[in-house]
Amino acid sequence: MTATPTTSSNSPAPAAPATSPALAPAATKPAAKAKPAPIDPFAGLDIRVGRILQVDEFPEARKPALKLQIDLGELGVKKSSAQIVANYGSTAEAREALIGTLVLAVVNLPKRQIGKFMSEVLTLGVPGEDGNVVLVRPDRPDAVVGGKLY
Repeated sequence: MTATPTTSSNSPAPAAPATSPALAPAATKPAAKAKPAPIDPFAGLDIRVGRILQVDEFPEARKPALKLQIDLGELGVKKSSAQIVANYGSTAEAREALIGTLVLAVVNLPKRQIGKFMSEVLTLGVPGEDGNVVLVRPDRPDAVVGGKLY
């Protein structure tokens, strides 16, 4: 024998939960599965919080990029070439606004020669909806410069 649920006609239907558009899942593409990463190689990455001290144009780069100088605390100031012009460097004001910004950078990869510029760290970013790089940044200003990602 199966029980059938009963409802009272006097009680209102439950309200749908309110969702913020910012918290709604992106419905543009079907969900993709992330490739599993071996633990050891990931553990070998040294990702640190840095503060951008200087931003310069990089017209010699094949793809639009900016030259960054990033304070990494006890590791010192390191240089990075970052392809972030579309979102952060199209004007002098936009470049100036980056100064003081906290970012995340991989600090233990080999240096890369990019044109005449030696990039010492990899500044982390993710694609925005338009495909342009969005910087990965701590969401609080009190993140410790030079602090290691757990």
